[in-house]
Amino acid sequence: MPRIAALDPRIEVIHIGDLMKAEGEGDVAASRELDTLLRSAEVIAGLRLPDGLLRRAPGLKWIQLTSAGVDHALDDSLRSSPVLLANAANLHSFAIAEFAFTACLTLAKGVRECYRQKESRLWEPYSPIILRRKTMGIVGFGHIGRRIARMANAFEMRVVGLRRSRSQPVRARYADLVLPKDQLGKLLEESDFVVLTLPLTRETYHLIDKAELATMKRTGFIVNVSRGPIVNEAALATALQSGTIAGAAMDVFAREPLPEDSPLFSLPNLFYSPHIAGWLAEYPDMVLEVFLDNLQRYAGGRNLQNIINKQRGY
Repeated sequence: MPRIAALDPRIEVIHIGDLMKAEGEGDVAASRELDTLLRSAEVIAGLRLPDGLLRRAPGLKWIQLTSAGVDHALDDSLRSSPVLLANAANLHSFAIAEFAFTACLTLAKGVRECYRQKESRLWEPYSPIILRRKTMGIVGFGHIGRRIARMANAFEMRVVGLRRSRSQPVRARYADLVLPKDQLGKLLEESDFVVLTLPLTRETYHLIDKAELATMKRTGFIVNVSRGPIVNEAALATALQSGTIAGAAMDVFAREPLPEDSPLFSLPNLFYSPHIAGWLAEYPDMVLEVFLDNLQRYAGGRNLQNIINKQRGY
């Protein structure tokens, strides 16, 4: 098992990825070796965590996830434990914001129709949607949401945000209005484009369901670049088929890869992408910098960056 040099000579860093893979394939010897290593572990970092981590690592103090989302790791046992949980938030917020706005433009300008006409050698002019003076609703007005709002400002759009921490409507930088969470219906009613940029928690699971989709404008579009289960995909498919809403763009899904028999594949008014909105070639190096910075903080007894409120889920 390879040892990796850490910045602090008191810290021994061990790569356990191969052992986790072997354990998943049924290798009993690898599982025993992993047990031995976890028994003495104070810190673990990665995207995926070993099964039964808290039981197998009684001395664990801190988990550093290499993703922004934590829903895949945050179960009841971790919520109730004293173990610190940190993520890699904000590293790719600009990339996700760019992709979300690209999706909005793709839907508004009928890019799919342009490709269809080119492939069929047609010339059938149509009227694309103009973004100017349209309303952009952003559900989850954090780092990514504010970046999208900034782009919408450049297109002279009206921006309405929704933020959990707000108790009453307020104006904000890049937003004409930021609403509290209990006014989701108002945002949906007023928005021409609804962009979802919020974490998956118990509160946000199926936040967008049949009733919410019915609240939207029939000319409205919804874009999800956050987490798949925030949208009820069955309700979305029905809404797209019936014309309840005009279209959608989905980068994330409840099951990934999206099952081949999903009705979403056959919908012409759905823009599909395989969870790539936040992809960056430089991401591994950026995540490593975050981890090493936090490792120095941990060794020096200082507060860690990007600590998650485990009860809220973000």
